[in-house]
Amino acid sequence: MVATFDRYQHGLDLNQSHGIQSSFSLHSSLYPRTESISANSSCSSTGKDDVDVVYLDFSKAFHTISHSILLEKLAAYGLDGCTLCWVKNWLDGRAQRAVVKGVKSIWQLVTTGVPQGSVLGPVLFNTFINYMDKGIKKALQRDLDRLDRWAKANCMRFNKAKCRVLHLGHNNPMQCYSWGRVAGKLPSGKGPGGVAKAANSILACIRNSVASRTREVIIPLYSALVRLHLKYCVQVWAPRYKRDIEVLERVQRRARKLVKGLEHKSCEEQLRELGLFSLEKRRLRGDLIALYNYLKGGCRELHQGRFRLDIRKNFFTERVVKHWNRLPMEVAESPSLEVFKRRVDVVLRDMV
Repeated sequence: MVATFDRYQHGLDLNQSHGIQSSFSLHSSLYPRTESISANSSCSSTGKDDVDVVYLDFSKAFHTISHSILLEKLAAYGLDGCTLCWVKNWLDGRAQRAVVKGVKSIWQLVTTGVPQGSVLGPVLFNTFINYMDKGIKKALQRDLDRLDRWAKANCMRFNKAKCRVLHLGHNNPMQCYSWGRVAGKLPSGKGPGGVAKAANSILACIRNSVASRTREVIIPLYSALVRLHLKYCVQVWAPRYKRDIEVLERVQRRARKLVKGLEHKSCEEQLRELGLFSLEKRRLRGDLIALYNYLKGGCRELHQGRFRLDIRKNFFTERVVKHWNRLPMEVAESPSLEVFKRRVDVVLRDMV
């Protein structure tokens, strides 16, 4: 059955869906779009092609998928009758009830939602929302209205409290967008300062709740709980100003100070002793790994494009070119990602 759905999913056009799919991620979704916006702005005659990007969030997405609508879509996408009948039997007959202080409600049939934690759940969800972007014309307010109508027709709701608008450009006019009966400014992100604040909060919890100050305890906790905030999808939002770079580096310095026995060593000695890179060097490592994944070892030398704006110079596809071209041939042509990581780590350790 899983093999049947694998063949079925490969037959769908899921290129626009980057969630819950192998080899896809938030980075693979954001990178091509920000690349396109950055390149267009840099090549424009005025350099002022401002863009608003709206990020939408479904309210209880997996729980609100209508079984009847899902089955209609599966049939329309060409799923054979026997498999369609199996899916219907798998979804039907589920019931639930609530228990509060020993008082039980009556059983109610579940007519919406796909079981989470199952193998088929993500496949069915991707199928349900497939082609929801059909008809998008890049006229933002009209597209928001169209998506709102799609959600209502498919018995789903957007969580308006979690929707976000990102303005890319020089002057933010704080454009208001109406959403159904709600009109107002959608909140924006916080940038490197917000990332550092979240990381510092977790680091403070580690400092206050963990008695040990050995490297064997502190560094794994820092790597698993704190550093992931500083590196998550950093190829898209990497800081370009010294003040932002310093804000992030300060987080790692605080983490190093928690380790006992390093008080009288320099910053470089502490990093070497703990087996860490500076965050700036780690971002470079992430850039090279991301580029290797895109190229799959098939390109030795890249050429930097022309641009008229400084912001374009610091974008991922531009800033990584000179570093990639400086890699030894045996590193750039590594046969696998794991080999590439090992070899690039050796190169970065020798860098000043």
